[in-house]
Amino acid sequence: MHYNTKTKRILDFVTFFFTVSCICLAVWSINIYRNTLIDWKILAQIVIIGIIIFTFIFRRKLIQIGYSFWAIVFISCISGGCLSHFGILYLNQKFAEVKTISDSFNILRMGELAKGRSGCGEPYVIINFNDLEKELIFPCDFSGNIKEYSKIKIEYSKGLLGYNVIKNRTLLK
Repeated sequence: MHYNTKTKRILDFVTFFFTVSCICLAVWSINIYRNTLIDWKILAQIVIIGIIIFTFIFRRKLIQIGYSFWAIVFISCISGGCLSHFGILYLNQKFAEVKTISDSFNILRMGELAKGRSGCGEPYVIINFNDLEKELIFPCDFSGNIKEYSKIKIEYSKGLLGYNVIKNRTLLK
C-alpha cells in the first residue's frame, strides 16, 4: 500500500509523537523504578519482550509507511521498550496493597551521583533488601550529612505484580 504525501506526513508525525511520548513515559518510569524493589535483570527481560512484541505488531505498518530497517529497529526499541518498562512499573505501583510493612536495613555503601552543570550530586545509599542490592536516592538536602547515617527505615507494600513498592524511607543514625 502506498500513501500519498499528505497521509505519509500525518503518519510520520503520529509515529514521531508516539515515540517521543514513550520517551517521556520512560523518564517517568525511572522515578517509579527508584521506589520499586525489583531486580534490573527482570526489567531488562521485560523490555526485550516488549520490543519483540512491538516489532511483530507494528513492523508491517512501518514498512508500508516507508521506514527503513534501522528506523523500524529504533522505533521498536524506543516505543516497545519504554512502554513495557513503564507499564509494568506503573501497574505494580498504582495497584499496590494499602497495608505497609516497616523494616530497618543497614546501609552497605553511600555516595553522591555525578553533578550536572547546575545543582548538586544527589546522595544515595545502597541497602541489601532480601538479597537485592537497591540504590536509594535522596534529595540534595542530605548532601553534606549523608555519611552520618548507618541505617535506614523503609515502609513498603506489596505491588500488584509482587514487587515491593517503597512508600516512605527514613535515615537513622
